[in-house]
Amino acid sequence: MNKPKNIFGKNESLELKGIAIILMLFHHLFRVAQLFDGYTVSFFPLKEINVVNLAYASKICVSMFAFISGYGLYCSYKEKTETAQKWVYRRYIKTFSGYWFIWLVSFIVCQIIDGRSSKNFFSNGLYKGILYVILNFFGLDNLFVTPSMNAIWWYMSAAIVFIILMPFIYKQKDNLLLILTCAILLPRALLGHDGAVINVSGTAAFAFLIPYILGSIFARYSIFLKCTAIGKSRQAVKIYIFILEMWGIVFLYKMYHNLDRGLFWEIHYGLFPIICLLFLVEFVLPIKWLSKPLMFLGKHSMNMYLVHAILLTYAKGYLYSCKHFALITLVFIGVSVGISLIIEYMKRVTKFKYFISLIT
Repeated sequence: MNKPKNIFGKNESLELKGIAIILMLFHHLFRVAQLFDGYTVSFFPLKEINVVNLAYASKICVSMFAFISGYGLYCSYKEKTETAQKWVYRRYIKTFSGYWFIWLVSFIVCQIIDGRSSKNFFSNGLYKGILYVILNFFGLDNLFVTPSMNAIWWYMSAAIVFIILMPFIYKQKDNLLLILTCAILLPRALLGHDGAVINVSGTAAFAFLIPYILGSIFARYSIFLKCTAIGKSRQAVKIYIFILEMWGIVFLYKMYHNLDRGLFWEIHYGLFPIICLLFLVEFVLPIKWLSKPLMFLGKHSMNMYLVHAILLTYAKGYLYSCKHFALITLVFIGVSVGISLIIEYMKRVTKFKYFISLIT
């Protein structure tokens, strides 16, 4: 580990996105045993329960994306030269342009394959269907609880919330700890504390405000820079930090599986992911040979997120037919990347990016 990396910049952000998208695909393949019922899947040399538990905990990928959003949006807003409204508009277009392209392609392809598009949106009538299409196309379906092309795409609604919130977050940059406290306590006060409502928060934007705000706090106070500087000239201190963080990850991993997520969701979506992020930035990202492949995956993470949801709908049997859980995961990643490359080629051929640049 000899590559100097003390500042969390765009490259490091892409590398973390690369790790997060791997965790996401793994999570959606093996998080519960019912997903591969009827298929012969080998988990050698591990036990099935170990892989299922690891995949279940890989849900932290959403918190990782939320954290990166909070960090990146804070840095972007800090450097803006236009009004807050114009920044929100530009950021929204930039974030959603790729989603719109895949949404349109998926709408056509799914309709041709099995008529899924019309079934999803127009089963309750034409006018409601048009409204559902508009809300889903602009990423608002999860906020209004309306039909979607794919349920896994719920995070697009969270992305809108994060973009709109940033001007307020930045305006309160000297009170971010207070904002974080409110993000922890207010949902409990408003939704109840028994977990009945919060249990469904795995697909709600409010549940990931904690890592989002923590990302802004890390950007505001350069926490990654300060953490990596600790023990920089003393190897023994780094070893102690490594052991401490590893112990924290193992301890919180056990808590992740033994505590009710509805009652202790701050640990599941906040504390555990942050410890993992600190460890990754300090001890994994500096590994030189990992940088390029992780950055490559990070650049395609948005496309992979959208594409893998469609693959799970139509190619689930082909994936699990690969027999071994590691091979299934690798094939899933490879196919998702391959389709992403095709999508980027289609964007170039259709001049899609040029059209988006005219809008912004």
